[in-house]
Amino acid sequence: MVRFSILVGVFLLFVASSYASQDVDVQSICKGTKDPSFCLALLKSKPNGVGGDLKSLAQYTLDVLHTNVSNTLTLITKW
Repeated sequence: MVRFSILVGVFLLFVASSYASQDVDVQSICKGTKDPSFCLALLKSKPNGVGGDLKSLAQYTLDVLHTNVSNTLTLITKW
């Protein structure tokens, strides 16, 4: 869960600094993270591919984070 938080933080900083750009360079996004291979695997797992606009990639990242946090909380409360 800490990885996701770090990834989201770095990603949101990248989004804020380059919002005008529509081309997504996943290598540049992941290069500044703590675990670039994890970052690349996550962003490349997007169902419609990585290409396209930055907003949809940011939304996908936040959706994955939300799902994982929800699943973790569910497991914690069941235990």
